[in-house]
Amino acid sequence: MPNISFIAVTGNLGNDAELKYLESGTPLVKFSLAFNESKWDSNTQQREKQSTWYKVTWFGKLGESMALALTKGSKVTVSGTLSYYRYSIAGVDKEIKEINASMVDLHNHQKSEAKPEPKPEQHPYDDDLPF
Repeated sequence: MPNISFIAVTGNLGNDAELKYLESGTPLVKFSLAFNESKWDSNTQQREKQSTWYKVTWFGKLGESMALALTKGSKVTVSGTLSYYRYSIAGVDKEIKEINASMVDLHNHQKSEAKPEPKPEQHPYDDDLPF
């Protein structure tokens, strides 16, 4: 049986999604995702906020259609496969966590369209009655 690393993370976008196209014409959406949590530090007796960052890549037409709605700060849940990359620059070890998304669920999408003006309230009997 093959090893599968599946993950679902809910967090906030760290930047606006970037839409690119591969040479084959396949849409590619890229963005960063922050998973924020707070943990109790017994030494300082305080809660400390920690952020784990993920690079997200999303291939396909669905990502292409949602790219404009994926803006910095948007809350999303990303599901997909997880990959780790480790490297060292000038003796400093780095680690990248990347999710190859199969689905992205946008939680707080607000349409940027103008809202229609509310109509003045009208009483159902405001027409010309003979009495």
